[in-house]
Amino acid sequence: MENENNNGSESQLPRENKIYYQPETDEFPNKPGETQGDPAISHVVAQVVNAETETPDENPLEGITVYIVDDEPAIARITAKIIKSAGGVEITTDNGEECLSLLQAAGKNIAVLTDYSMPEMNGLEVAKAIRQFENGKNIPVIMVSGGGLNEAEIQAALMDETIDAFVGKPFMPDDIILTVREIFDKKNA
Repeated sequence: MENENNNGSESQLPRENKIYYQPETDEFPNKPGETQGDPAISHVVAQVVNAETETPDENPLEGITVYIVDDEPAIARITAKIIKSAGGVEITTDNGEECLSLLQAAGKNIAVLTDYSMPEMNGLEVAKAIRQFENGKNIPVIMVSGGGLNEAEIQAALMDETIDAFVGKPFMPDDIILTVREIFDKKNA
């Protein structure tokens, strides 16, 4: 699946080196149906991160704290492993209200990865609330979703800068890492 926010450009990883996350099994198969066999998913993620990508840095997210908002524990867990494998710090919450509370006390060098479909407060509502913070326009907000959001909603949220990028599920580690790095650099240029 191609990344929705890549403006038509291909990722630098050869297709056979991309590893897709399968939330129903909490694994990264190399190809559909072929599992890695190693329960240490971070090892698999490290292979992808260290592969030839647009970000040759060993720790492309070093110095960035990424707030992960997802009510699906398996997705939150794997996203946290991806962030840590790239040198970032992760803070995971399962709801928007808690994220907003944590962000009130957050320092600099932060980004937010939020799922769209969550009970009580969806990802767009989280993003809109973040934009109301004093420094909210400077916080990278990346929507991650596997459904429940139509293309018109995504485009509208991107156009009005409610969100800075969109990554579809299932995602690859480099989709998350490169998107966070790119948006963080744009916001902090």
